[in-house]
Amino acid sequence: HGLLAGYERPVLVLNGADDKPHVRDAPKQLGHVAHGRAVVLEGAGHLANLDAPDAYTAEVRGQAAQVA
Repeated sequence: HGLLAGYERPVLVLNGADDKPHVRDAPKQLGHVAHGRAVVLEGAGHLANLDAPDAYTAEVRGQAAQVA
């Protein structure tokens, strides 16, 4: 997770609520990121883009708008 340390651009960690290990680790992944945020999609698992495609796409598009 240290690879993101010092990264200046916005970072999105996007997980499905049922993907417990990744949801648990999100704070560690963002610990050294200045502009990071974690989003948990309810009703989704490890393949959040397949389990909740509309919510996933909305979050990715929102993130893309921040970095464009």
